[in-house]
Amino acid sequence: MRIAADGSVIHVANSLSVSLPEACKDAAKVGSLWEVDGPTAQTTFTAGGYTIIEDHLEAHTARFVKPNTRLLETWLQRNVKGIGEVKAGRLARNPRLIEIIEERDISSLLEAGVPSRSIGPLLLEFPSDAYMAAINWLADHHLPVKLAETLSAVWREKTIAMLKENPFRLLNFDVPFELCCKIAKGLGFASDHPKYQAALAADLISQYCRATSSTLMLRPAFEKKCREMGVDFNVVLRHAMEQELIGYIRGEDGFQLEGEFLLEALTGQRLRDAILRPPGAGSSAADWECNLTVEAVKERLREFEQTIQFRLTDEQRRAVLLASSMNVFALSGGAGTGKTTILQAIVTVLERVSFGVDIFQVALSGRAAQRMVEATGRPASTIAKFCADMARKKQDQRPDHCIVVIDEASMVDLYSMHALLLHLPAATRFIFVGDVDQLPPVGGGLLFHNIMKSTFPAVELTEVKRQGAESGIHRFATAVRHQHGCIALPDYQEGVEIDCAVLRRVDPDEIGQLFQVHGGAERCAILTSMQAGEAGVGNLNMGMQRRLGFNRPVVRLVHEDGVYDYVNFTGSKFYLNDPILITKNDYDIGVRNGDLGTIVEIFDEQTEDGHLGCVKIGGRMFDLNADLLDKMSLGYAMTIHKAQGSQWENVILVLNRRATHMLDKTLLYTGATRAQKKLIVCSEDMGLVQQAVDRGSIALQRKTNLLQHLDADF
Repeated sequence: MRIAADGSVIHVANSLSVSLPEACKDAAKVGSLWEVDGPTAQTTFTAGGYTIIEDHLEAHTARFVKPNTRLLETWLQRNVKGIGEVKAGRLARNPRLIEIIEERDISSLLEAGVPSRSIGPLLLEFPSDAYMAAINWLADHHLPVKLAETLSAVWREKTIAMLKENPFRLLNFDVPFELCCKIAKGLGFASDHPKYQAALAADLISQYCRATSSTLMLRPAFEKKCREMGVDFNVVLRHAMEQELIGYIRGEDGFQLEGEFLLEALTGQRLRDAILRPPGAGSSAADWECNLTVEAVKERLREFEQTIQFRLTDEQRRAVLLASSMNVFALSGGAGTGKTTILQAIVTVLERVSFGVDIFQVALSGRAAQRMVEATGRPASTIAKFCADMARKKQDQRPDHCIVVIDEASMVDLYSMHALLLHLPAATRFIFVGDVDQLPPVGGGLLFHNIMKSTFPAVELTEVKRQGAESGIHRFATAVRHQHGCIALPDYQEGVEIDCAVLRRVDPDEIGQLFQVHGGAERCAILTSMQAGEAGVGNLNMGMQRRLGFNRPVVRLVHEDGVYDYVNFTGSKFYLNDPILITKNDYDIGVRNGDLGTIVEIFDEQTEDGHLGCVKIGGRMFDLNADLLDKMSLGYAMTIHKAQGSQWENVILVLNRRATHMLDKTLLYTGATRAQKKLIVCSEDMGLVQQAVDRGSIALQRKTNLLQHLDADF
């Protein structure tokens, strides 16, 4: 619909399409009003066998328009549920309606005739003056206008004034430093301005932390970067500290941004408060702690041991006793040391001694959460879902005392932990379970590693139970974990029974043959450190598809102009019997990021309700539709990161020279320990293995300050 400046509808024969400037596209929602200017040209295209002629306007400028009384009728119909054409017309004739909306006067809105069910959406959608001003200011400066909602919520009517006073405030909202500089220059800020110099220092530290996943930057690294850029270290440092953008961390001789300092300080303080909390304090639901005895825990543990087929080791029993007795506890252990059994024991014992206090099991990834469900038989969720569920509850519906068990804790970053803490009561007990020698967080910080280093109660399991001492997989994994001298593996020979060997080639066809020989997707996994390249996930997956042939039924989607083979975000099609990997959580149907499955049926035609076939995931059957397809990738091969928390009988671990920058002992150890019965390392150069082992853990090179906060006042 085309609307003139006076609010009247322009009637023309052709429809009009408009291309908005890139910066405005995020704000161009259905029903939003825009004043645009630019050349119009007639275009022709074919759809459904018909030739369509339309006018197309390429907008050079676009201004977000607030609905005035003339445009209000159209805006109400398009944006507010429950308001149709007749009611919109009647409401728009009220000369005070906009004033009432802006005053958020609910009683007057009801009197004016706005349905009660429509008031919430109306107040939510109607743009404030601050939002309008922010959108158009950002668009004028070629910034993403999606920032407008956040900025106007923080600064309200002062938004534009705050940005003009210091455009480098946009750094806090992830606007690149170079773009902030461009805006600052337009506003008259010279490069030697104190605000410019301070922002430069903060940006240097921010870039370093993003690149290294650190939370602070040591003085020598900061000075070196300043020299490389030709800036005066002392000058930028002085301005940044005067404006309180960064702080000096005395114990580390480094500098930290305010945000990261607060996150580590608050996380450390919260965990210290938890461990120092007296028994029963903070909630009447915690009264059970006052009567808890070591003997009671031991009795419940003996009951648990009677339900399993083997005896726990002394270190495993000690772990259960500490986890059940302490307000904060951390458990680390390598693959096969029994962490899963201990997790089950801890949850079982705590349920009994606490008389049913809420125990929440969480993990960073969906697959890790599913593993907790399988291990304990109790619900578990991702940290993100747990936080979202808690946020939806009213305060009186949330527990004021609970126990939280965090699995695969080595992968939990500082930001995820902080988000979790925001949704937990003061009287929370924390149990962290992980492995300091497996993959570190993708995000910043070293939460679990620092907890294990701190004075907090912790146990590291050392005795491997899954594989015997004579297992080649165990010997190789142990040598990698402990960096034992020279690493050597026997050469792989077909037909020779060796549980751990090396194939000194990286040939996708040969890898595909090994995959089939060792049981296919049911019993084998191909793991690699790379997404791209000859030995990357994409190429290995496509190679396996080619090997199995393209004469199988393929998933096809119905579109308006025909039926097409479905192609996903990686460029892959899906054929019958292809293994698949879930890449996004879908809690509505019960699949999680990291779940593995197989396409077991593809229909000849798409059904009326959009079903295309069936996929089997974790022993359950699911309808295959467009929504699920968008959450799937091929699952013949996957990254080692995706595989953490899963295991297969046989694993083909592919190492490539192109991945040397990210190959370290944690990546190698994590990949190797996914194998239960057989591990084949594919590498043209065994020197890569030795290099990874000698390199140690890249994660331990991260610079953080959490340990100081954890051990403060102890």
